Amino acid sequence: MIAQHFIELIADELRLKPEVVEAAIGLFVKGATIPFVARYRKDLTGGLSESKLERIEERNNYFTALSSRKNAILENIEKQGRLTDALRGVLDACHDHVTLEDISLPFKKQRNNRAAIAANKGLLPLADYIWAQSPTSPPPVLYAESFVLVDKQVLSVEEALEGARHILAECIAMNADIRQEVRKNLYEEGMLAVHPTRVEADKASRYGAFKNYRHPLKDVTEEVFLTILQGEQRNALRVELVVDDEKLIRSIAGRFIQDSQNAYAVEIEAAVTDAYKRLLRPVIEEEVFTRVRRDAEDAAIAACRDHLRNLLLTAPVGPEPVIGICCWSPRVRVLAALDNRGAFLSAASVTADTQEGLDAEMEKALGSMLEAHSPKGIGISSAPGGREALRLVQSYLQKNKVPAFGTLVQDAGLSAYSHSPLAVQEFPDKEEQVRAAISVGRRLQDTLRELVKVEPWNLIPARLAMGVNRRRLQSGAVRTVESVVNRIGADANTDSVELLRYVSGLQLGVAQALVEKRTELGKFSKRDDLLEVSGIGEKTFQQCAGFLKISGAENPLDDSTIHPESYPAVEKMLSALECSLDQVREKPELLRGLDLQGMADETTGPLALEDICYELGRIGRDPRRRFRPPQNMIVLNGIEDLKPDMVLEGIVTNITDFGVFVSFGLDQEGLVHRSEVGRNILNDPKRALQVGDVVKVLVTHVDLEAKKIALSIRGAAKLPLTRPPRQYRPGLESGAPGAERFDHDSQGDRRRPPRSDSRDRDFRDSRRAPMEGYPSRRGRGKSIAIPKINQGASRRDGENLLNTSLADQLAALRDKIISTKK
Repeated sequence: MIAQHFIELIADELRLKPEVVEAAIGLFVKGATIPFVARYRKDLTGGLSESKLERIEERNNYFTALSSRKNAILENIEKQGRLTDALRGVLDACHDHVTLEDISLPFKKQRNNRAAIAANKGLLPLADYIWAQSPTSPPPVLYAESFVLVDKQVLSVEEALEGARHILAECIAMNADIRQEVRKNLYEEGMLAVHPTRVEADKASRYGAFKNYRHPLKDVTEEVFLTILQGEQRNALRVELVVDDEKLIRSIAGRFIQDSQNAYAVEIEAAVTDAYKRLLRPVIEEEVFTRVRRDAEDAAIAACRDHLRNLLLTAPVGPEPVIGICCWSPRVRVLAALDNRGAFLSAASVTADTQEGLDAEMEKALGSMLEAHSPKGIGISSAPGGREALRLVQSYLQKNKVPAFGTLVQDAGLSAYSHSPLAVQEFPDKEEQVRAAISVGRRLQDTLRELVKVEPWNLIPARLAMGVNRRRLQSGAVRTVESVVNRIGADANTDSVELLRYVSGLQLGVAQALVEKRTELGKFSKRDDLLEVSGIGEKTFQQCAGFLKISGAENPLDDSTIHPESYPAVEKMLSALECSLDQVREKPELLRGLDLQGMADETTGPLALEDICYELGRIGRDPRRRFRPPQNMIVLNGIEDLKPDMVLEGIVTNITDFGVFVSFGLDQEGLVHRSEVGRNILNDPKRALQVGDVVKVLVTHVDLEAKKIALSIRGAAKLPLTRPPRQYRPGLESGAPGAERFDHDSQGDRRRPPRSDSRDRDFRDSRRAPMEGYPSRRGRGKSIAIPKINQGASRRDGENLLNTSLADQLAALRDKIISTKK
């Protein structure tokens, strides 16, 4: 356990109570994992999230390493006989590695540098003489004459003074306060200046935006800084940190010079200049760049982990028969049919020399598979050519009225999987493109259980991971997968080794042993059977049991995320309610009458009991959202088909700090700026949306030249989906047979039959405007209910409603109602 003042530092940094931090660290020291502590030890940690616990663990490891290093330094100084109480106090108060190394620098074994060479020549007394700056002593030039000795290889007064300055420069550079001042000045006042270099055209164009870039270092964004460093690494840019060196040198010299008019001031200022330019500036500038780069990498890794988390939590279609389509190349498409368990049924490869021929062959192969297997959904990889294939599939399904849907499936890591030994082991007689199509179909059924077969860092786009330390990225990605797997839970009877290895407390070897034991037994019938697995003892069982569900178990609680240690608490709750577990599962509202505070004990506290009550009504359910395909009635073949004020449904493909990207199956994705996402999720869209979610959006602007689409989720909240314009049919006049029928859209909304002007009505006119004189529904006044008007009466009064917009018609109708009442 780390020292108490370190615990208080962590608590202050994270704005937590010290006792909560201490409890969490105590659990980590005992071997508890972050998912276990976050879910099953909420009462000890106050319900801390996994992100907070992860930060506590990181800081605990940092201070543990700091304490070990501090002890080693104290031991070394004590051996030298130079340890004092004051120095021990300074070291004990140190709470970061940089300051610790600054303090310990004078006590390290010095290498054979210029200062050491000068000391060996006997110039150390001359350096002490200059540093003392005695006003009554002779000037340094006269005193230095006594150090000119041929046998010491000091041939002149200037050589003697230069050697003394080297000794003073070394002492100044090892001063912890000076190093801290230089470090602070470079970070807070330094300007990052970027200059172009002569490189090939492609590099020049890629980094052209940063030519002659100049910005305060502390204000440079993380993404820009990493891009600039990457350009420097590729010799496309030259980077320097600009600061007022002379000002900083004068500031440092002012600390030591007693009288700027005497002869000693010249020597000391020269020593300070040498120390700064030769010993301080290069080393500390590198430290500052390392610090800024690490902060930028932290932000980039956080963005990568958010993207990976959203990808893994993509809503699954579930156990339904599907077809996976892989766009292997611009002229090759591969289709694979799967049953509801993901087992391979059949495959077809389509090739052609032209796009028209490829589409024709694709329709034939698709029609044959649809007839043979009747899939519920069709997943198309989002690789180049995928959007064209999606439009073809949607058009075919709509034209032939097939009760299935088509959607894009993220192809992250698809190539890595299809060429992996695992894929070869699963489908040894299949080609890579067929394996890829099978993986696409399985991703549609359950994204998480298919993506765990790929190493996590292969699932992160290169544009997000650009310039990030690979080892740190891998570590963060693995933690994210562990978090998601334990959040969803694993089925010990059906899940693969690739997923089980991420369960809390399990490693790859234990996961393999678990699968072998499952094969031996046929299946696990209860959680206690897990104790028979090699490598799972009582401690490991405690960490993993709650996250391993047993489907078809004798005890329904074994198919839930309720930990076995809490089973007595469940029995106590059922006894207090005087009902069975099945009754509570059917009517979870019975649990509301329990006094959870009074039922808490040392093992299961009130927060844990709340989780148990929630889980009792959801035993056997998947906590993820179920997939719902977009329901659009407008066929989009290109960006030119989009018009402002259209209301459509799209799929979220990426969530960033500045907005949400939404796909309609076109080559271009639309952007919902964070200000247009919604009032409740304005601050952080990542908390309310996930990649793969279907959202209703309003098209606010379409830039055909720049191929940019601006969207709004907030503006589409209360608007119906846009319908295709109706074509005028002669003979179907008011009162004609069939004219009184209503239309139904995919949501079941009833709409009035179109008037004669509907073919000329713009999408903007179809949006309802508030009636003049009536308060808005969102206003502070009371809303006014609009009475229903008989359709026949409205037609009889329709003589005065001539070719006006819907808003004008409603306003006129309102005036008639008011005049009638008067």
